[in-house]
Amino acid sequence: MNFFDVANGSLLFVLVGAGIAYVLVQCVLFLRMSLKRARELGIDPKVVSNTIKSSAVFTLAPSIAVALGLAAMAASLGIAWPWFRLSVIGSVSYELMAANMASSALGFAKLADASKAGPEPLGAIMYAMTGGLAGAIILDILFIKKVDSLAVKMKAKAGSFGIVAIGVLYYAVLAVFVAPFFGQGVVAVATFFTSIVLTLFQGFLARKFKIVWLGNFILSFSLILGMCSAVLWTALAK
Repeated sequence: MNFFDVANGSLLFVLVGAGIAYVLVQCVLFLRMSLKRARELGIDPKVVSNTIKSSAVFTLAPSIAVALGLAAMAASLGIAWPWFRLSVIGSVSYELMAANMASSALGFAKLADASKAGPEPLGAIMYAMTGGLAGAIILDILFIKKVDSLAVKMKAKAGSFGIVAIGVLYYAVLAVFVAPFFGQGVVAVATFFTSIVLTLFQGFLARKFKIVWLGNFILSFSLILGMCSAVLWTALAK
């Protein structure tokens, strides 16, 4: 039995499918509760219908990026686990970073090497991809209200300093995900900056020409074009 016999095994697919089905049932229940509450409040059915339609469109656009992320992760981690992580909670950048950290801790130079070493590394990689976020969810349940109220008070009392402090925190988190690109070679760095340029250019087009729908698809288009640029940079680097 090798790495992908487990990663793409029927048992893991059944377990993942059960988890995703549980989330889907929750979505349906919350939708029913929301519709019931809207009727109780006397909200116009047209408003409710337009809200559902706009939410569906807004959900569809990022799902393209998620599907691309699934395709990118499947080569190293199989289909089932990336499908679960990207469907429930997680992001491509976080999942790959966690998987690479786990494989490095196990002594592998890169994630692809771990997938060639048998099924044993898979458990550690799966745990690393879930453990951190599971802890974050528990901490959110316990402390998110206090953190949010503290942030509001900081903005109110400290004025511009509070706004700057929150911005610095955001960019610190962003730096954690950005920094690894600069250690992965010229192609990774070139792709990173190409994606930035593409994102800014699309944002400019959306604002300049008032293309409202483009705003919802910037992430998806940037991922697709960024992957295409990676192929180009790889060819040029040879």
